[in-house]
Amino acid sequence: MYDHLQGLSPDALRQAVNDFISNGRSGYHDPDYLGQGLAARVVRGRGEFDEYLEHMFQETWIDREGEGEDGKAAASDENPAKAA
Repeated sequence: MYDHLQGLSPDALRQAVNDFISNGRSGYHDPDYLGQGLAARVVRGRGEFDEYLEHMFQETWIDREGEGEDGKAAASDENPAKAA
């Protein structure tokens, strides 16, 4: 049952146990969290992740409306002070 643990060094086993405990404290073993992850896995497995990809594209590559790369308001008709 635990054959995969036999090859671990004592330090690696200690680290694995500490990681497991830390993950538990962070809620990663919570049934609701695991259920959400499994549901997402099924949806993405069917290729239904376009909404997620669009969201990530918007967050990563598209400036927020009215902001430039530096986070300051961009020059526009509504903000003529930035045009100077």
